[in-house]
Amino acid sequence: MIHKAPIATVFLNIIFGLFFLAYQYFNFIIVEEIDFYSLVSEGGITVTLLFILLNLHRLHHKDLTFYYMNLGFSMLFISLLTDTSDEVFDHPFIITTVFEDILQVLGFIVVFIGLRKWMQYNDRQNEELITLATTDELTGLYVRRFFLDKTLDEFNRSKRNQLNFSILMIDIDHFKSINDKFGHAAGDLVLQVFAREIKESIRKTDVIARWGGEEFVVLLVHDDISNIKDISASISEKIRSKTENIKVLFNEEVIHFTVSIGATISTAEDTSIDAIIDRADKLLYQAKIKGRNCVALDLFK
Repeated sequence: MIHKAPIATVFLNIIFGLFFLAYQYFNFIIVEEIDFYSLVSEGGITVTLLFILLNLHRLHHKDLTFYYMNLGFSMLFISLLTDTSDEVFDHPFIITTVFEDILQVLGFIVVFIGLRKWMQYNDRQNEELITLATTDELTGLYVRRFFLDKTLDEFNRSKRNQLNFSILMIDIDHFKSINDKFGHAAGDLVLQVFAREIKESIRKTDVIARWGGEEFVVLLVHDDISNIKDISASISEKIRSKTENIKVLFNEEVIHFTVSIGATISTAEDTSIDAIIDRADKLLYQAKIKGRNCVALDLFK
């Protein structure tokens, strides 16, 4: 459905054009030799501007873009209409200066501003789409697919530079009991609070994602191979101990929870990221067997 605003603009431009041509017919002298080639080409461009104005409804909801483009193309329409009628009528200097030259310059400036705002709008839209595609809606962490892409990049980098990276698989202990006792809204709140706290426990170079449900995964990037063990163990324990002290207030009740963590470091023998993640997942299972609220480490380096 076409918005009324563009139709009204086109209608007003046509009415103005007809009155403007009628005014020229009764007040200006017709030139002796009309350049029909220029008349047709310039007239064709003028009519094309009307079609552009008619289709600006597609920009109607995009901030001020529509209004700038609408105004700018209307100015250009009047300027080109004057330029076209200049092939028929002998215009005084004031007409060609005001309605042709000045409006043409102003029209291009306003259209340029509108195009700039349109590009800014598209940039914002693209950023929002990227965010939606890479971010978990509930926790604000990266999604599984994005994490795998980042881990694959790090896997290839580590192979080239003979470096290593760590993978931490994290699972909230007895999460089902939280949902059963307090409800799913409480469970969602626990996930959100934990996601916020865990982001503060890792470095800016590291990557964290929601793996699925109450399970999370962390990629620890290492550029110095001398202290990989210490960093991996330290961050794992920091996450575990910090979680142990988290208090989530829900409906005047305090929810406490813990996590189990499986941590491993990549090796030169690893042929895929799946093998490393699978190893970390098995270590997580070991942490569960050991009684939960603990870290199972398999730090080869």
